[in-house]
Amino acid sequence: MLESGIVPDISTYNALISYRKIGNLKESLWLYGEITRRGLAPTIETYNILLRGFCGIGMMQQADDLFNEIVARGLVPDSITYNTVIGGHGRKGNLKKALKLHDEMVKKGLIPTIGAYNVLISGFAKVGKMRQAKDLLNEMQQGGLIPSSSTYNILIGEWCKLRNRIEVTIIFKEMMGKGYVLNANTFGSLINQFSKTGEREREREREQI
Repeated sequence: MLESGIVPDISTYNALISYRKIGNLKESLWLYGEITRRGLAPTIETYNILLRGFCGIGMMQQADDLFNEIVARGLVPDSITYNTVIGGHGRKGNLKKALKLHDEMVKKGLIPTIGAYNVLISGFAKVGKMRQAKDLLNEMQQGGLIPSSSTYNILIGEWCKLRNRIEVTIIFKEMMGKGYVLNANTFGSLINQFSKTGEREREREREQI
């Protein structure tokens, strides 16, 4: 392209970065450097593509640096920006940072995706913070989003680990009411939970005899 005297514009560079990101983040960063070397201004799309690359492989410090650069350049992070970084931090277990970004985007009127909610719900549930997980579920529904099958599978699986039959039953009924199905792992957890509950009840009955 350059040999033909055609100078790529920012849209072309964005497309090239997106293509390269799939297999080689290093090449994507080189192309990003080319943008600035040629005096072009990166767009929010440019940054979102790179953020997906960093967050996809767990390089969250680099993702945070890039997020800060977006703000420093006077660009406005959009819903894709926030959802991408929230997902990255959530998957790494950086729940405090992920929740801070979540609250920030909601205050700006941006809508978190179901995927971003699921990452947060899963993160809190896995460390036993079920109240926060339930609060996020309620917030999601109040915002007009419909929890996915994955949302319910996450909650049922974690409630089963905590042996909370009441919460398991509530979430299970809500899930079935929406026509969703359990995945194999959650189904196994559910069967195991009710089997153990049955064993405990039988044990109590034997003790009373």
